[in-house]
Amino acid sequence: MKKLMILAAAALLCLTACAQNNKKMNENKTPIAWFSWSGNTEAVVNHIVEITGADTFRIEREKPYPVEYDPCTMDAKQEVDNNVFPAIKGLPENFDQYKTFIVAVPVWWYTAPMPVRTFLEKSGLNWKGKTVIPQIDAWLKKLNL
Repeated sequence: MKKLMILAAAALLCLTACAQNNKKMNENKTPIAWFSWSGNTEAVVNHIVEITGADTFRIEREKPYPVEYDPCTMDAKQEVDNNVFPAIKGLPENFDQYKTFIVAVPVWWYTAPMPVRTFLEKSGLNWKGKTVIPQIDAWLKKLNL
């Protein structure tokens, strides 16, 4: 648990340092592509944006998950079990201008929710030559961020 907290703190410090360096050098910001159902990941992203000024892109399932917990988990689990890539709303504007993306996600059944996998694997975006930095909500949640 302590190792996980140290790793999360180090990741947040690195993101902050990178963002400050980008601001100083007036380079492209590193955007955060994020998915949140319950609002936990959204809160973490908002905190990172406060520190870094990062651009954001919300990954949204075209057909929203149910708002009730049990029906949502049933839908999401069925997607994972059957390797279903649900349609998502839109794609980030000016994708090509960015060299690095932070992808912020909760962990559902030991993996990213399937709309995030749609974004990364099936959206048609060309990830060649780009760096993807994963931000796992569970890491920063342990730090009460």
